[in-house]
Amino acid sequence: MNFTLLRKIELGNLKLTEFQSNNYYNKDSCNDDTYELLLNKNELVNVKISNFINLKEIIINNNDLLESIEIENCPNLYLLDISNCKKINNIKGLDTPNLGVLVCHNTDINFINEKYNINLYVEKDNEKINYIIDNIYLGNCRHSEEELLELGISHVFNITPQTYRQYSSIIEYQLPIHDALDQNISDLFPEVLNRIKDLIDDGKKIYVHCYAGVSRSASLVILYIMIFYRKTFEESFRYVREKRFCVQPNPYFVQQLKELETVIINFKE
Repeated sequence: MNFTLLRKIELGNLKLTEFQSNNYYNKDSCNDDTYELLLNKNELVNVKISNFINLKEIIINNNDLLESIEIENCPNLYLLDISNCKKINNIKGLDTPNLGVLVCHNTDINFINEKYNINLYVEKDNEKINYIIDNIYLGNCRHSEEELLELGISHVFNITPQTYRQYSSIIEYQLPIHDALDQNISDLFPEVLNRIKDLIDDGKKIYVHCYAGVSRSASLVILYIMIFYRKTFEESFRYVREKRFCVQPNPYFVQQLKELETVIINFKE
């Protein structure tokens, strides 16, 4: 199998017992295009993933038999989800420079601290819905309609291409944004933000999410503050991170937000 130009690899729920990416393509080649690898709900014991240059997310959750993961030459990886992998006892390669989120619900990761001296955000508190500003809440994709209704949320903005649930009493807007290093947000976000602002002005409460509430949805909320409060990117970023400390837009989103900052600052009412 040739992974060239394949943006997303989804091999979930196939009862796979082993995954080694080098078995699928030439071990000396690199894949510059794949940004998301999903291996959830399998019967994996060992996983080896190498040479995915722009890979951002690895989802291996709900593999009860998983014991070891080896990651090699995935320099842009920022999220690894190993939730509900209760037998895992060995992970190699967590020193990849951009890794910032480790999702580990119902997974014992105490062994990691013995091997790595890194500042990983362990996504346990990330189950919380964080209030940011102006009746805008930020979080991940896993919250139920009941949880949102308890907060009085009437509208959800899903900043991913995936549909995670059907709502009966909440209105959902979907913006199919990929957390990729070539994804344009400059042209897409302002229109969505105008819709959010109209809803807020009408007294509505808004929930914004992507997969983890770290990059895509966080970037949208950062831009909201930049536009409607005339703040710089750094000021807006720091404010949102104080409310939700796992926030970390991908580098290309940061670049675009900084470019938009110049436009916002120079804009005259």
